[in-house]
Amino acid sequence: MTEKQKIRRFHSLKELYRLMVIEGKWSGVEIDERLLRHCIESYYDDLRRHKNYHFIEVADRHKRASYMMKWIVRIRPVQLIPTTTAAAAAAEETHKFLVNESYAFYVALNYLNIGSSDLLSADYTRNFLYNLHYRPIVAEALASEMYLLEQAVHGQPP
Repeated sequence: MTEKQKIRRFHSLKELYRLMVIEGKWSGVEIDERLLRHCIESYYDDLRRHKNYHFIEVADRHKRASYMMKWIVRIRPVQLIPTTTAAAAAAEETHKFLVNESYAFYVALNYLNIGSSDLLSADYTRNFLYNLHYRPIVAEALASEMYLLEQAVHGQPP
């Protein structure tokens, strides 16, 4: 990828972070730009390897969404801002535990033009975030899940 494409991706991911914070009413978090750049570099390297190995010219949106999720969850660019009191820290702990997983999912939904997780059940979203946090991420398998999710949201058969 060219440096220009990486810069565009960086700015789009920062904007998605900003929107997620506003929509989710997140507080006490910030994005580490150095880690976000590392996510982007790793994403492009990994996707390039996949495309070269499988002789794919252009990765579809499901693969792009899954590879970006993989690297956001792995590198964790959204960081907690230290709080001053133990009570405030305890109150925020449960809310922010899955912030990187939430960000990764938010990014993926935007890659798929789904936009909002309001179209998904709370149980599905909770389980999806749980799996992102606790299960190994295989981007190729996650791409299949992104395809099925997109089809389901748009009321189309897989």
